[in-house]
Amino acid sequence: MVSRSTKRPLSSPSSRTSSAVKMADQDAATPEDGDLCGLSVRAARCIDLYLISFNASRAYIEAGYTAKSTNVANANASRLIASDKGRAYLAKRARAMFDRAELEQDRVLNLLRCVAFGDVNELVSYVRTCCRYCHGKAFRYQYTAGEWDLATTQHEEKRENLLERQRPDLGPLDPKGGVGFDGRREPRPDCPECFGEGAGRVVIRDTTNLSPAGLALFAGVKEGKDGVEIKSLDRMRAIELLAKICRLYDDTPKVNVSVDVRQLEADYAEVMRSAHERQAKIRRERFGDDAQGLAVGGAA
Repeated sequence: MVSRSTKRPLSSPSSRTSSAVKMADQDAATPEDGDLCGLSVRAARCIDLYLISFNASRAYIEAGYTAKSTNVANANASRLIASDKGRAYLAKRARAMFDRAELEQDRVLNLLRCVAFGDVNELVSYVRTCCRYCHGKAFRYQYTAGEWDLATTQHEEKRENLLERQRPDLGPLDPKGGVGFDGRREPRPDCPECFGEGAGRVVIRDTTNLSPAGLALFAGVKEGKDGVEIKSLDRMRAIELLAKICRLYDDTPKVNVSVDVRQLEADYAEVMRSAHERQAKIRRERFGDDAQGLAVGGAA
């Protein structure tokens, strides 16, 4: 029984290229479509995916094309990318990627600058303001309006209680330094209580209206048993990264090696002499008096 095999004629490279391009353009892109450089949406999608993974066969399959094998997909994608329209679209998309990369680089640099040189006082600060005696009459304790109302109410209740029990009247409440304390005022240098140093306190700022530098510094809030903690990014790390990017210093380890050529040659000669002596000693131990003859014969 004779089996016959039919051979399919091989197509020329030019015909294979044209068929691949026709297959890529089967979605009927209009000639006036300048955004896709004349490619179909599927073909353009294939090139976009290729720019992400640089895997031609994967991009070809994920774009929606079908192929019998990975090799076929890779060959078809390569022909698509190598076509005139494919090269034009690839160059256009690559330029756009580089432009976006430059914008991202500028954004990262601006962020690092904000973190490195931003004012942490936008987030939290330690301030010194007047004490309770700085602006009171005769430097006596000064009430706020709310404190004075509360103290007056408590004092009157106490007076009524004492009068009901027929105890001596306390009389009106002493206003001391008066009412109107404002903790935002500056300390008085001549205050006999704080001596002009005022009272220190930690102020946590409102983070809803921070500047761009403040937003870059701000890393969140942590509430714990000890109170509220404002977290910020590491300024020193940002400064270090900026210095590296701007090449302000080079932290690459440098190794300086100095070699004395004469000493190196002398050491080499000494090592070779020792090796020859050990070799001669081994010959004498193995062959005795015949070692010299073997050495001479081997040299011959």
